[in-house]
Amino acid sequence: MKPIESIKKETIREFMIEKVLSAIRAKRPHEDANKPIYIKQDNAKPHLSPNDRQFCEAAKQDGFDIRLVCQPANSPDLNVLDLGFFNSIQSIQYKTTAKTTEELVTAVNTVIINFFYHWFCLVNSVTCTFSVL
Repeated sequence: MKPIESIKKETIREFMIEKVLSAIRAKRPHEDANKPIYIKQDNAKPHLSPNDRQFCEAAKQDGFDIRLVCQPANSPDLNVLDLGFFNSIQSIQYKTTAKTTEELVTAVNTVIINFFYHWFCLVNSVTCTFSVL
């Protein structure tokens, strides 16, 4: 695995369209396709504008309503991604030892899969609890 030296807007666009959008379409029930899905990103320079023409066209395919939103600029107290998601993943990943790039990628992927599995179970149990009440 070769690390990428720098990430450009084109790299982000390709990843978002080919990987992220296709994964969402594969996992989202088609009957919910018209309900909006928001992809939150920070304001890093290579990230896409919420109005990126190529992304917006790809995001509307098959009747989906997928939108990009950016976090407020320079507001670390409102940075949901850093405060919650990435910190949670990083704190769990630090419990493993990775000596190579491949080991690090494997460790992070494992943490992400476990994180989402536990989050999904929690959301389902809360939903089931409220539906019973």
